[in-house]
Amino acid sequence: MVRRKRVLRTIAPLIVFGGMLCANHVKYRHWNERMQMPGRVPVSGREIAPNFTLPKPTGEMLALTAFRGRPIVVEFWATWCGPCQTQFHALSDLDPGLRAKIALVAINVEEESTIVRSFLDRHAIPAEVLLDSSGLVAAEYRVDVLPTTVFVGGDGRVLLRHVGRIQDWNDFVMDGLRRSSGEAEP
Repeated sequence: MVRRKRVLRTIAPLIVFGGMLCANHVKYRHWNERMQMPGRVPVSGREIAPNFTLPKPTGEMLALTAFRGRPIVVEFWATWCGPCQTQFHALSDLDPGLRAKIALVAINVEEESTIVRSFLDRHAIPAEVLLDSSGLVAAEYRVDVLPTTVFVGGDGRVLLRHVGRIQDWNDFVMDGLRRSSGEAEP
């Protein structure tokens, strides 16, 4: 009887650990499958971008409406997301003339402000960083994968949506600006 209890005490944690490992594998596999489909997602060009008011890491609040009249690129990201970090580094290749024509907002999704502030102390992000600690704004924008980038025209319409890492920022911004001016149909 004592031996049986010892065996159960040894096996039970292994079974629990195996279950956790299996569940984590399923979660990773699901995430990995979704990441295999990055790229531009078709949009109608008629959808109005959901408005939001979110805090900056400093606590100051900023609303999407503050950029009304100016095209805006909204980047959804997280500190743990490797492709998000690569995306920010790639932004340094964006033509300064194009960068001057847009506002760039990076919305951190579901992380504590202390984690984001610590990350920002170590990494430069060339955008206005906002915190969506509840994930509600990301949900309104139907963000399932990070990074997800949305180009909003000056009139507030969603003109482009890109899931995953953007390979050519100049192309993405030029396409958004063309659509914003009415030169290209969404």
